[in-house]
Amino acid sequence: MLLLAAVIIMPFLGFDDPKPHSKKQVRFALPKGVTDADYIPGVIIFKLKNAETKRSINTFSSLMDEALSKIGASDRKQLFPVQNIVQDKLRVLGKDAPREIDLSQVYKIKYSGNLHITEAINEILRTGEVEYAEPSYIYYTTYTPNDPRFANEQQYLKVVKAEQAWDIRRTAPNVIIGIVDSGGDLIHPDLAANVYFNPGENGMTQPGDRCWTGTPQDKSTNGCDDDGNGKIDDWRGWDFAGPNGNNLTQDNNPNITVSANDHGVHVAGLASAVSDNGTGIASLAGNAKLLFVKCGSDDNDRAIYNGYEGIKYAADMGAHIINCSWGGTGGSQFGQDVINYATAKGSLVVAAAGNTGNDEDFFPASFENVISVGRTTNFDAKVGSSTFNYNIDIMAPSDGSILSTTFPQNYGFKGGTSMSSPIVASAAALVKAQFPNFTPLQIGEQLRATADNIDQFNQPTANKNGKGRLNAFRALTEDPTSARVRITRLVDPSGTLLPGTEVEMKIEITNYLKPITGLTANLVSLSSGAEVLSGTVNIGSLGTLETHTTGTFRFRVTPSAADNQEILFRINLSGAGGYTSSEFFVQKVNLNFLDISINDITTTATSTGKVGYAGDAEDGSGFVIDDENILFEASFMIGISNTKVSNNARGTQTDSPEDFIPVEKVKRVVDASSDFVSKGRFNDQGNATGPINIDVRHRQFAFADEPDSRYVIFEYEIENLNNTPLNNLHVAFFADWDIGSFSNNLVRWDDANKIGYMFSNETGLPYGGIKILTNSAPPHFFAQRNGLAPQTSGFTTDEKWITMSSGIANPSEGTASAGVDGMYTIGVGPFNNIPTGGKVKVAFAFIGGRNLTDLQNSGNAAQIKYDIITSVRSTSAFAMGFELKQNFPNPVAENSTIEFSIPQRAKVELSVFNILGERVAVLVNEELNSGSYAADLNVENLDNGVYFYTITAGNSKLTKKLLIQK
Repeated sequence: MLLLAAVIIMPFLGFDDPKPHSKKQVRFALPKGVTDADYIPGVIIFKLKNAETKRSINTFSSLMDEALSKIGASDRKQLFPVQNIVQDKLRVLGKDAPREIDLSQVYKIKYSGNLHITEAINEILRTGEVEYAEPSYIYYTTYTPNDPRFANEQQYLKVVKAEQAWDIRRTAPNVIIGIVDSGGDLIHPDLAANVYFNPGENGMTQPGDRCWTGTPQDKSTNGCDDDGNGKIDDWRGWDFAGPNGNNLTQDNNPNITVSANDHGVHVAGLASAVSDNGTGIASLAGNAKLLFVKCGSDDNDRAIYNGYEGIKYAADMGAHIINCSWGGTGGSQFGQDVINYATAKGSLVVAAAGNTGNDEDFFPASFENVISVGRTTNFDAKVGSSTFNYNIDIMAPSDGSILSTTFPQNYGFKGGTSMSSPIVASAAALVKAQFPNFTPLQIGEQLRATADNIDQFNQPTANKNGKGRLNAFRALTEDPTSARVRITRLVDPSGTLLPGTEVEMKIEITNYLKPITGLTANLVSLSSGAEVLSGTVNIGSLGTLETHTTGTFRFRVTPSAADNQEILFRINLSGAGGYTSSEFFVQKVNLNFLDISINDITTTATSTGKVGYAGDAEDGSGFVIDDENILFEASFMIGISNTKVSNNARGTQTDSPEDFIPVEKVKRVVDASSDFVSKGRFNDQGNATGPINIDVRHRQFAFADEPDSRYVIFEYEIENLNNTPLNNLHVAFFADWDIGSFSNNLVRWDDANKIGYMFSNETGLPYGGIKILTNSAPPHFFAQRNGLAPQTSGFTTDEKWITMSSGIANPSEGTASAGVDGMYTIGVGPFNNIPTGGKVKVAFAFIGGRNLTDLQNSGNAAQIKYDIITSVRSTSAFAMGFELKQNFPNPVAENSTIEFSIPQRAKVELSVFNILGERVAVLVNEELNSGSYAADLNVENLDNGVYFYTITAGNSKLTKKLLIQK
């Protein structure tokens, strides 16, 4: 999928907090649809995470060595030992700054233990030292055999207007097409003259050369890595698979050995069969060079092994176009890394969209910065088996089966998107030859922008056929505009896109080709869950490779929006000269979690009381400090006995409770008491077999500056909904911190500061802890380790009750010499005689620290802040006679009046805030006597949108919303 994903499940970005935070991969699961047959057994690919863990192949850290030993790793290999760092200048979604792409820290290991691949990968992930770990996926070539011959054996060339294109440019002699596939036939009469030979390996050695031995010899067979790329004698490509798929080996012979494996040979002929040679077939590119990269084993006619290593090799060898006629439903971060690397090196990756016949992603075609190719008949109808989605970029004909080169030195017919893709790759080579200064993304845009729209013939899949069917003549002769839209930020006052929320959508638009004037963008919602309020952005003029960065749309989430509903949006572009184009993307709304990243940590509040993640290590950011995600689970528990504990903590194999259901989803609110405040409400009427019958209102407070920048306060107000008083009520968190290697953690209770915390017995890693801020009931703490009491049965209700009600029962686990996979329960109770409608308030601070002293200092700062918050609230937050009226008129076009009353003399401040919580106007700031007042508001210098005005009088505060529409 070219440039960036047309269909994007975008994370909400809340209040545009300025500090980015990283998030490590916490738990791995096989992607949907992937089975054990779709990856190489016993092989894992991982990438070391940061500079501190970059070590040579024989000096992994003790944590990594322990994990590898535990899974039975017998072989470890640095995939790309030649450090080749490129600068990524791509405008990837959500990443505005260029970055270096370094693949030298990617490793492949083999293991022989009995663990399933997911368990083995999670052992590596839990070291905390890797950016990602994943299987070595096997992809499959995508042709679908079809026997019938058709009269015109190269009709597809006429369909894509090849004859007209050849009148403009017939050849591309200096363009290299990488054929990453099953292998080649290097002596085929229609391919041999176009085979690319590596100049660094081909020729005679001379004195002073890297491999000079004193005797002149052919460098192609001298047994030396002449060009220093780590491949010996790779003078005509490389084989990444070898003869046996169960024992992959590499060598310098990319030639296939059996006709059953000639998929890559057939692809190569479509990409660049020798033309005008009086033999066989022609190709669009005529004489573009073919770099054969063999990734198929000789004993498997479908499987593609090490395909991404093959792409990286082709890019390093200087391929301008890289064709991948293979794929599968398993996407990977490693794959996206390699695609970004290749694009930054100057290669356009073209890939088959797949033959699943479904509306789904297919990789590598669906990665960002790949041009994804679907399949049509010779009459522009989408072939039924062709995969379709909003990520498709372009279509090309592969009607039935089409003629191309086969092994040995022959011709035959194959079909599928595998054969559509090299037709587009061949056209891309012609475009590169015609426009030699084009970047890879410009080549792709030239092909897309000049395609013939075929939606009229394919109404059921309209808008999911890319820009249309390839037209090579138009690609060489036209000078089109091609503007693309990128969503850069969502500004959402609730943070979770709740029903009724008005959301600002910030966009940027880049024009890749011909300059354009009069450019306008319009937003359309194609789903019932969102209503567009302001859907037009006037861009004006954009030059080639110029970007407009200040566009803003507005939409409202409708009351009918379902939980986590995916909303389909379309952005229509139009400009002078009749230019039109559209982009589609998906945004989830009505979310059940909210990221908090206002200070030095990032964590997540949820609608059901959990902290860090709404699900099982997903739907949230965990708890990140200093770029380390150190939290695996933090679940909320309320209990009154060993049979009644309402909670969402881990359970037994047959009972993993989700007892709480949202009444009001968590959302951010404007509150001057803190830099960040959010709130929500839930009860225990979910899956609890015997609910306590309580209602819980919760709030979160975070502060941007020292000494309050390394904690977030979580407050829970529990109301008794029973007709009788509640007794023996205990409130607690179950917390599983994983700091570095999970098995080297230590658990401790700090009685003086009422902090339960964890740390690693290795140096240099952060501390994570929870402090009890409530002093109205005794504390409880129970240190635990995975698999031992009191979790002998998977953490039953009875065991949970023991850990939350036994006082300081077990203050520590683990020693400096013997760490553990630790966790703990921390809480307060009992609370007794809570009447019907009565409430109990309990608060905790989640803290990150660089050491124990840092953790304790932050805990003390949290206590001071929380005491201030509760003191202010308890005095006269809504004192009788204190009133703030709705401004009039509302919406405001020019001027408005705000009326308010105070019951006694007080220092009064009346201010206006934007939806980011920034103060934009102060209307009153003085001592006033009791009485009623009116303040005038002029909005001349304020932009359209939603604002809030807040009045504080002494310790009392009220807030209302206003709307500016000029």
